[in-house]
Amino acid sequence: MRATLIALSLGLAGLAGPALADDGDRRELRVTGEGSIAVEPDMARLTLGVSRQARSAAEAMEETATAVAEVLDVLDGAQVAAKDIQTTSVNLSPIWDHSQNNEPPRVVGYQASNMLSVKLRDLAAMGGILDAVVGDEILPDRINEIRGISFSLADPDPVEDQARVKAVEDARAKAALLAEAAGLNLGPVVLLVDGASVAPQPGFPVGHERLMAADMPVAAGEVEIRATVTLVYEIAP
Repeated sequence: MRATLIALSLGLAGLAGPALADDGDRRELRVTGEGSIAVEPDMARLTLGVSRQARSAAEAMEETATAVAEVLDVLDGAQVAAKDIQTTSVNLSPIWDHSQNNEPPRVVGYQASNMLSVKLRDLAAMGGILDAVVGDEILPDRINEIRGISFSLADPDPVEDQARVKAVEDARAKAALLAEAAGLNLGPVVLLVDGASVAPQPGFPVGHERLMAADMPVAAGEVEIRATVTLVYEIAP
């Protein structure tokens, strides 16, 4: 708030400032309001990484494809819809041996990997799904892991609207405070810019060791939906 007041005072002194501007013969006051609503999430996005190493590229790809097929079977058995599962990347890269001194590195094998993005709409079932997906039969070594989990809302629109209302209220309160402090009379709002955004809880990496525990507990916490609006008031004479 102090920085905004300083900018306003500079504008009154004749310098350019972000809060007070001249638009031809019309003076304007520009303010930005913020609003946020914290709610429990109802959906999660899980990122699975499956990779395999083999002497040949074909073997690495085949073993990775088999592992991915097993993961998909587990997800299907957990009632995860096909539309909620998406392959995000498929990679194949050589494995180089740099151990021979004074010799150029040589290819000793290949590593294939496949990344899946999975939407989980039943958070209560997440612990059981994690436990099933990382069973020994599917992920036998540490190369493969759950890369991250993020939480969100399946339908954020109603909460976004609540956050917008709070943002407008915040902007109006700021404008009234600044106008009173500077001895200005506020005119009508001549511009309103909506900058609503969703801020889901950041995903977190989950190591293979952590996931091997049975019935993995997962705390969803809350997600915060934020909205910003910019109001431009005409300064009345």
